Amino acid sequence: MFERYIYSALVDGIAELVAKPRRLQTIFTKLKLLTVSEAEKLTDVFRRQPPAVLHQYPRDDTVFPAIAIILGDEAESTEFLDTLGNIVEQDEAALLSEPGLEDDYKRATIYTQTFHMWIVTEKPDLTIAYYQLAKYILMQKRTFLKDAGALDIVTSGGDLAPNATYMPAHLFIRRLTIQVQVEENAFETPEERRARSVTGIFINDGAIAADIGSVNTNVTPIFGAAADEE
Repeated sequence: MFERYIYSALVDGIAELVAKPRRLQTIFTKLKLLTVSEAEKLTDVFRRQPPAVLHQYPRDDTVFPAIAIILGDEAESTEFLDTLGNIVEQDEAALLSEPGLEDDYKRATIYTQTFHMWIVTEKPDLTIAYYQLAKYILMQKRTFLKDAGALDIVTSGGDLAPNATYMPAHLFIRRLTIQVQVEENAFETPEERRARSVTGIFINDGAIAADIGSVNTNVTPIFGAAADEE
């Protein structure tokens, strides 16, 4: 679940900024163009009330400020088989008859996933400041997210009005959106494989068709029951 990497990136990034107030002030003054007095006040507030990071929508018992990670949508982009390191398109695989294609492969799909991070506080100016810090953290953690499997990363954002359907009223929200492309795999394991054909010499070891599943052997035993009895 890729949102766990986003969660880790935000939690670690917040902890790093809380521990380094000078960096916080530099971000506010040099990168966000605030005055020194504004930066000092926001730095003090952020260190005393860092945002909690949580999965899914905020609830009535949520302690604010908070950053809620919500899955906006996801969609399959590309389906393929990976056969021992050779990527084969799903449609193309049906036309191939290479030995071993059915034996060692993983099914894989590139998903495009969009996650919304709701930055929620009780003050409008604090929401804006925390939004800027969350964006800064994700930019700094881009290498971490790519190492975690993100093939492409795009960020965007916007304001949201409080919605009583999802969360308490009298709160201010700004949405930070991150879109990533990630690969998800489903491996063929030995337990999942089943014989698709039988070749070679059959030895009667007492097995019956039920032991090997719905496989039709279509062979005549060389060493049958009568020979075994002798």
